[in-house]
Amino acid sequence: MVVGGGDGTVHSVLPALVNQATALGVIPLGGANDLARNWGIPLDLREALEVLRKGQPRAADVIETDSGSYIAGAGGIGFDVAVIERAQQWRGRWKGIYPFFPAVPLEFMRYRFPWISITAQDWQYSGPVWQVLFTKIPRYGLLLRIASTVRIDDGLMEICLVPAVPKLRILARAPLFSHLGFKGLPGVRFIRASAVTIASSPPLKFHGDGDLMGQTPATFRVLPKALQVLMPVS
Repeated sequence: MVVGGGDGTVHSVLPALVNQATALGVIPLGGANDLARNWGIPLDLREALEVLRKGQPRAADVIETDSGSYIAGAGGIGFDVAVIERAQQWRGRWKGIYPFFPAVPLEFMRYRFPWISITAQDWQYSGPVWQVLFTKIPRYGLLLRIASTVRIDDGLMEICLVPAVPKLRILARAPLFSHLGFKGLPGVRFIRASAVTIASSPPLKFHGDGDLMGQTPATFRVLPKALQVLMPVS
């Protein structure tokens, strides 16, 4: 099955492909194209078509929610959901990734820290947070680095927790953030696990691959090698 589009387009076909023999081919025509980038699929149209001709299927993990929906790349709760909701309000005015550029600073100034409880195997956390990410890709949001230990087929997701540090400290670390990604932020914790349960007060929305999907409490589990993706041989 070949889809032409961005992460949302790929996300929409996951229910038809998870745990099936049919392979997914991607022609990256979206804004950020995070999934294509992380799967090694070229953004150049001719090169992407060449992958359809000569590429080989490779098994990739996906993240399943307890409602039965799937995430191929990254999901999150907290600040990035606020940014996504704001960007969606401006979709009629700007297309692609452009609504996110003004949405990030606006929501940064308005953001209030929610109280979140996280359980991942034998690790627990409870407190106010900026952001919780759970991911099968090392970068998202146009190459924004989440973590460096993610592999697409190891049966584990990377969980990135950004606690509620003061906004001025976040701004002071901005130069490091552009180079190190989330590792450049103070107090960040990284956990690798096959499952995570997240609760909050009040309930919070979460997204997967940039699409709003549900709300807490929710459990997320890795389905090992559940998606066949056509990738470059190299």
